[in-house]
Amino acid sequence: MGVFRTVTRPFVRVFAAYEAAVARRPLGTQIAAGTVLVTIGDGLAQHAVEKTPRHDWRRTGIMIAMRGVLHSWLIVSWLRLLHERLPLPQLSQYGRVAVHLTLDQSFFGPANIGLFFAGSGVLEGKSVDEIKAKIRDRWWSSVKLGWGVWVPFSFCMYSFVPMTYRLVSGQLVGIGWNCYMSYANAHAQRQRAEAKDQLTAT
Repeated sequence: MGVFRTVTRPFVRVFAAYEAAVARRPLGTQIAAGTVLVTIGDGLAQHAVEKTPRHDWRRTGIMIAMRGVLHSWLIVSWLRLLHERLPLPQLSQYGRVAVHLTLDQSFFGPANIGLFFAGSGVLEGKSVDEIKAKIRDRWWSSVKLGWGVWVPFSFCMYSFVPMTYRLVSGQLVGIGWNCYMSYANAHAQRQRAEAKDQLTAT
C-alpha cells in the first residue's frame, strides 16, 4: 500500500491541480491542456510514425490552431451543451448515454473532421479545389476510423467520467488520434504534390 501511494501521489497532485485550475478558468485550462497533448501527438506523428529528420514547426502550429485551440473550444462547448441543455432526465443513465453518443458520432464527430481538413487547408494556403480534394480523399476514411476509436471511448466517457475530466480524458486518448490526423493531413498533402509533379513531368 505504501508503494502504491508513493507511485500514485504525483498523479493525484497533478489531477488536483488540474481540477483547481478548471474551477478558476475552465475554458482556458482545458484549451491549454488540449494544446499540450495535441503538440505531443503531432511530435509522435512526425518522429515516431513518419521518421522525419527535422521537426516541421509550421505543421505543428497548424495542429495547435486547429486541434489544440479550435477543437478544444468546440468540444468543451459541445460537451457543455449536451450536459446542460440536453440532460434528458426522463431517460435512464444508459438511455442518455445512447442519445448523447448518437448525436456525438453522427453529427459532431464527422463535422469536426471535415472542419479540420478545411481549416488546415486554409492555413496551408491551399485553393478551394485543393481543400475539396483533401476532404474527398480523407474525410470518409477518417470518419470510419474515428468511429472505431471514439464510439467505445465515448460510451465509457459519457457513462463514467465526470464533466470536468471529459476533455482531458478525450485528449489523452486523442494523442494517438491526433497523431493519425496529423499524418493523414500531411500524407494527403504529399500525395497531391507528387501527383502534381507527375503531371508537370509529362
